[in-house]
Amino acid sequence: MTNRDYTFDLIRAIAIIWIVCIWHLTNYYPQQSNFYLLIMNKYGYDITVVILSIFTLLSGLFLGQKKVLNLNDFLLFYKKRATRFYLLFIISCVTLYFTPCHWGNFIEDKEQLLLTMTGLSVFIGKMPSTLWYMDMLLFFYILTPFILYIKNKKIKITASILIYFICFIINHYFHVIENRIVFYMPYYLLGLFVGADNLKFICIKNKTFLIISCIIIISVGQVLTNYYFTYLYNLAGVILLLCLIFCLKIKTEILKAGFIISYASMAMYLFHRQLYAMFWNLGISAYLAIPFILVVSYFIQNGYDISMNYLRKNEK
Repeated sequence: MTNRDYTFDLIRAIAIIWIVCIWHLTNYYPQQSNFYLLIMNKYGYDITVVILSIFTLLSGLFLGQKKVLNLNDFLLFYKKRATRFYLLFIISCVTLYFTPCHWGNFIEDKEQLLLTMTGLSVFIGKMPSTLWYMDMLLFFYILTPFILYIKNKKIKITASILIYFICFIINHYFHVIENRIVFYMPYYLLGLFVGADNLKFICIKNKTFLIISCIIIISVGQVLTNYYFTYLYNLAGVILLLCLIFCLKIKTEILKAGFIISYASMAMYLFHRQLYAMFWNLGISAYLAIPFILVVSYFIQNGYDISMNYLRKNEK
């Protein structure tokens, strides 16, 4: 294996498996089934919010080191983000629009389709099922180079807090920006400022204190239902899970498997609904689609990357 830290790939792999192979799989089970009741409850919901928070943290984690010094850097940042996921995102939007669903449509109408593809659904209040997360990331990516352009770290942090405060005010008083944007934005900003190496170092160095503190906070959260305490409760879940993974001695084979799943994770998220629906409409149990989703997603991502690399070479 190379010098790459595969622990972060494993974390992303665990996260995508929970969302795609467990949480969303419940939609294809009867509400009275044991599997549905095991997952679709307060604890399953809490785990899902923690997992999505970790996903968001990871999205910002490796972008904070990007240099944005001038207009060309702005354009280069947007170009790289667009070639990284936007074309696949558009394909996912269109295919989901035409994908039949037994409980309703993933994307309700052409208006929502257009708002989703442009990322405007975060402001209009018509965020679609599943793809709402990609629209949220699109919004965060638009803001990112403006934050990275600021050289002074204190001013950068202050500006980020101000951006978050503005979003919070707009959401709370004008009900324009979606609630989920306000909830998950701090994790993205935290990722931008902390960085991967620092995050791992902090978790390992302070593991005993952090683990005990997080367990106490999570325990209190089982009885305290204050709205604002849920932010701390969720953060404790994120830190606890990260500390446990960082401190474990993980076999190389597991890390390699995590890397493969992590590599396919974006395609898994963008296309698993379509593949589940295909199995469902064919009368095949949805859980049998999981190996198919893993394999197909890997080849979708690999084919897409090969195509993008080919186009880049032809540009030169």
